[in-house]
Amino acid sequence: MISNVREISLKEIKLSGFNPRKHFDEQKMQELANSIKEKGVIEPLILRVVEGKYKVVCGERRLKASQMAGLEAVPIIVKALTDVQAMEFQIIENLQREDLNPIDEALGYKAMIEKCGYTQTELALKVGKKQGYIANRLRLLKLNKDIQEAISREILSPGHAMVILRLKDKNIQGDLFKEIVTRKWSVRKAENELRDLGRELKNVPFDRTECKTCLFKGDNQEGLVDKDTNLKGMCLNPGCFLKKAQAYISKKTAELQKKLFKVITEEKLAKKGVSRYNVKHLSESWVRKELGANYKKKCQAGIPFCPGGHYYVIRTHDYGPQKGIQYIEE
Repeated sequence: MISNVREISLKEIKLSGFNPRKHFDEQKMQELANSIKEKGVIEPLILRVVEGKYKVVCGERRLKASQMAGLEAVPIIVKALTDVQAMEFQIIENLQREDLNPIDEALGYKAMIEKCGYTQTELALKVGKKQGYIANRLRLLKLNKDIQEAISREILSPGHAMVILRLKDKNIQGDLFKEIVTRKWSVRKAENELRDLGRELKNVPFDRTECKTCLFKGDNQEGLVDKDTNLKGMCLNPGCFLKKAQAYISKKTAELQKKLFKVITEEKLAKKGVSRYNVKHLSESWVRKELGANYKKKCQAGIPFCPGGHYYVIRTHDYGPQKGIQYIEE
């Protein structure tokens, strides 16, 4: 191993491609370039030789700043390292710096897991972090690129990102992201807004077995925030919720049609000229068990209610059917 310090031309040095740092703050880079121009490069760059070429292991910022400062040569130390060793050396060296942004940090963890074979637990021990911290940083990489870019540029905090990640739908994630940035919401405010985007699971009629362990049930997301008390029992995957709700409505409709009854939803009934207010009023007053005697009595009496005949009206809700779907018997 060659370990003595010497100088070589900047033109001889190539980037390795292992560096997890993808974003360099322009102001800080200029400050470093000014310092190097005045005092020179104090700490040598760490390089290795690959196919006769010098490649950076540690010191990419110093290399770029030296180029900005107009230097022709820099002090270096050459180490004999394998690809895996060089990657690990470079990533850990960068991860230990306080100014590494969360996305670049996450990319570093991802590279060490994929390229170096670490588990999250092993990696946590290696870099001195908790496993939950590693997991949450890696979750940031599941966000859309525009949200990741906002995190990299400190427009959005990791705390805000954890709130956005609680939603399954990418489009809804994007909408919440825009609201947070535009309205300058705090993390707590953003979390509270999730109630308007989520769906209450407590009174739904469909099978909730899968929901019990779903990551997008509020109860199961303690790892995404420090404290969570206002989203218990909430589904944060509206697309899945509405799919289950619609399947239940279709099933109930088929059961009623099989018994030769016409079926209509609140919304369709309203289009026939019956106001939603009356539908809600009647549904609250005329809740009956299926095909009860009172239904038959009113139906046979021919009480006029809606044009076109007698219907079973399935009461729905903007967020889907509620438990034990109510019927308006006419």
